[in-house]
Amino acid sequence: MNAAVGFKWKTSGTQEGKFEISKDTSFASPSFSGDVKGTSYELSEASRPAGAFYWRIAPKGGEPSLPARLSVFPDVAPLPVLPTEGQEYWIEGEGTTKSVFFTWEDKAGSTSFKIQVAKDEKFTDIVYENTSKSQVDRAQLPKGAYVWRVMGLNNERKNPPWSRLVAFYVKAGTIASGANAGK
Repeated sequence: MNAAVGFKWKTSGTQEGKFEISKDTSFASPSFSGDVKGTSYELSEASRPAGAFYWRIAPKGGEPSLPARLSVFPDVAPLPVLPTEGQEYWIEGEGTTKSVFFTWEDKAGSTSFKIQVAKDEKFTDIVYENTSKSQVDRAQLPKGAYVWRVMGLNNERKNPPWSRLVAFYVKAGTIASGANAGK
């Protein structure tokens, strides 16, 4: 995502015109337009819009090319929200597991998400894994120390990054409360 994106095409006529990017196939209001001479164009990172678009070549004095699809999504990992770093969950009563909700934010246009919960930071001991279309998931976990991460998925992205790791705990026992707690 930190480099120019190159476009190439074949032409049988004029090699001067406009390179255009638009949200719709009518190109009534292009999101980007640049002068072109030849059969290639380099779209710089600064000029590159994010999202799903169409691109075409509009030669001087000729018919524009048919639109082609273009999807540009930054490979930004989702941002874990809950559980937070070091958060503790307590198993209530005689239960053996705790329902833990996971939430995250996504700014990369992901269409689904892969979540993993493990007992180790290298994720060699995965205890929960799921793919979801929403930004919320839930797992039933026994007492223990865990780390979790999430990955945003999209058909247009080949190697999406994992989020940062977040450690949390599920504990069993009684939570002290009241005026005499801890005495």
